[in-house]
Amino acid sequence: MLKLALLTPGYTPAVQKRGMGFCQHGFEVLQISELHSYQTYSQHPDILPDLAYSLKPVPIYRVGHPHRGFLISLLAFLKSFGPDVIAVERDPDTLIALQVAIARNVWAPSAKLILHSWQNVARPLRPLPRWVLNRTLRAAEGICYANQDGSEILQQWGYTGRTFYQIWHGVDTEIFYPHDAMDLRKRYLSAPGFLLGYVGRLVPEKGLDAMIKAVARSPGTIHAVLIGNGPQRAELVALAEAQNVTGRIHFLGSIPHPELPRYFSMLDALVLPSHTTPVWKEQFGRVLIEAMACGIPCIGSNSGAIPEVIGPAGRIFPEGDTTALAACIQELHDSPNLCVALRQEARARVIEHYTVAKVTTQIAQIYKDIAYATANNA
Repeated sequence: MLKLALLTPGYTPAVQKRGMGFCQHGFEVLQISELHSYQTYSQHPDILPDLAYSLKPVPIYRVGHPHRGFLISLLAFLKSFGPDVIAVERDPDTLIALQVAIARNVWAPSAKLILHSWQNVARPLRPLPRWVLNRTLRAAEGICYANQDGSEILQQWGYTGRTFYQIWHGVDTEIFYPHDAMDLRKRYLSAPGFLLGYVGRLVPEKGLDAMIKAVARSPGTIHAVLIGNGPQRAELVALAEAQNVTGRIHFLGSIPHPELPRYFSMLDALVLPSHTTPVWKEQFGRVLIEAMACGIPCIGSNSGAIPEVIGPAGRIFPEGDTTALAACIQELHDSPNLCVALRQEARARVIEHYTVAKVTTQIAQIYKDIAYATANNA
């Protein structure tokens, strides 16, 4: 049985369940997650006595800042665990990736190190991040990248090891599925109409100004709910007022993640109008697969990975093009049969590509390939 040390910095019960899933693929798993987020949950998944799994919460300073956060632990417990594979769900240019690379060399030098990268933009790096990146790239036997542009970025970085086009965050379709949410829907539509939604941070790079302007160009029966908070909220509220759609744009604030399936299910379409910046474009869009799992068609901009995630389960428009976005909304509004077909396609696409079980199976095979291929070459 291979031993897997899996570092998943941000803890949720769903993340723990995902780690436990590797046990079904022949791994003994030691999962390492952040202590404070672990302690915020009063309940955790049950660990069956015969499951070859353990969880080790460790302190992580600034866990919410992927590039500036770091482990407050030497990870000395890796020595007694003796992993064959150490997988780190952090980008190669992060301090946490560097810390684990060093810990591997000290405590488990025979283990194979695998990193995961979201990067799809060649951002200029200052000397320290470049130094960190160079060392983690030299240390890693393999890197999984989450979007099509990721391969080119790794080449630009000069990485010569094995690479895999593979996401690592699937969606739990036992939680995210079509719910009866008519009571929620009636809060925002007092009469028959068409309800759009957005879920995420309220920040300029998410392109929400284009969404509000597109709603203003659409028939009055079209409303939109914006779920989430962020520094742009006041600006977006003012824009809705200026566009005379205050009564049709509903700011809901943050919604607890377990409640999102019902909020997705009340929608006619989800919109992700992300806008590329010099240092960022949409890296995946997890909200897309969660909405699609609930049978919701998606309308997305062509920023980054959005088109490859949505596929045939929705519509794509040129980012920042308010007219094109309004046309996509109008098409779905005017075509009930199309919406039914897209709902079916959305759910089917998630079942085929993005379930937790499917993704875990694929990643487990990658981990095995690297462990056994390196061993056979030794």
